[in-house]
Amino acid sequence: MRELKTKHRELIKALRVCKARFAVEDMFVRFGIKSPATKYAALHMAMYNPIVFYEGKSENPEVKYELQLQIFLTGTWRLNKVYDKMGLPGAESLKGIQWLR
Repeated sequence: MRELKTKHRELIKALRVCKARFAVEDMFVRFGIKSPATKYAALHMAMYNPIVFYEGKSENPEVKYELQLQIFLTGTWRLNKVYDKMGLPGAESLKGIQWLR
């Protein structure tokens, strides 16, 4: 995931405007991101680091990335920024919840 650190701001901005799988995958190609773990981390940051609940504990990076991509494509994460602006409680108020690894 080290490759994400140097270009993450531009990538995160670019991902936030994507609304389809092909657009997301194209951004990863343009930014030279190949690792499923790095793609997962980029999508997580693009969604304002949401708390994700799911059954299963797959350690397979491809499976985790696919789940993250599906969540991203639903677009519901876009509300997080609106909630922040309205002063509604965010993820920081949910202490003790185990994050998706």
